[in-house]
Amino acid sequence: MRTTPRLIATGALALLLGACSDSATAPDLAVSPLLNRDVAQVVADAAGEDVSIMVDPSLGTVSGNFMMAGPGGGFRTGGCVFDGARFICPGVSTDNLTITRSFAFFDAQGNAQGAFDPITTASANFQSTVSGEISRDAWSASIERSRNMTVSGLAGEETTRTWNGTGTNNVARSRHTDGGPNRTYNMASSAVTTNVVVPVPRGEGTWPLSGTITHTVTVTITDGEGSGNTRTRTATVTFNGTQFATVTVGDETFTVDLAERKVGPRR
Repeated sequence: MRTTPRLIATGALALLLGACSDSATAPDLAVSPLLNRDVAQVVADAAGEDVSIMVDPSLGTVSGNFMMAGPGGGFRTGGCVFDGARFICPGVSTDNLTITRSFAFFDAQGNAQGAFDPITTASANFQSTVSGEISRDAWSASIERSRNMTVSGLAGEETTRTWNGTGTNNVARSRHTDGGPNRTYNMASSAVTTNVVVPVPRGEGTWPLSGTITHTVTVTITDGEGSGNTRTRTATVTFNGTQFATVTVGDETFTVDLAERKVGPRR
């Protein structure tokens, strides 16, 4: 059978388009086989910070200057000024990080309150940004994170609180030095926190009982194998009441140590 020039050209075009494809489902032959694990590490660090906020809204980094949990699970607001709608807190710099924060209390009808009331306060909204340099075992990066999170279930006698919200996470020069050749990335992600339940009152060994945080991550490889490639990953952290949650990236699931903010072995 004769093959016409038009068929040859069509086939060549299809091959070219396939080779240029960079969708999430495209073969990852040109990227590091450790990409999923590296994404999991970045998400694990963010999840540890998220949990610090949920368990202790001082952000887990600053004591006595934000909405610290008071006796019986109530709240103190020392250092933050109510502007008629929200409490605006002074900026803080600590451990190479710069933090801005604000929060607001609401009754069941959504009206802003000038103080926490254990009977009538139904929810609280927290908005924060964190930027600076971080370094963990075998991982370092420059980060910019923002969060807009709401905790509900506050009114009356409570044994749990439920968190929902959104956030962004921009990570530059994410350098990974464990398990193979060194890898460097830039990562940008959006996050959705869904029904994360935290026990009250908080205490030693308090961890979220259930719920998820899902990150949609765009990864640009800037050094090492696959340099110049861009990939998208969905990473979901699932809580189970212990220090060790899980994070699923693609078809791989890893352990997350929430206290150490690092990813563990694949499960």
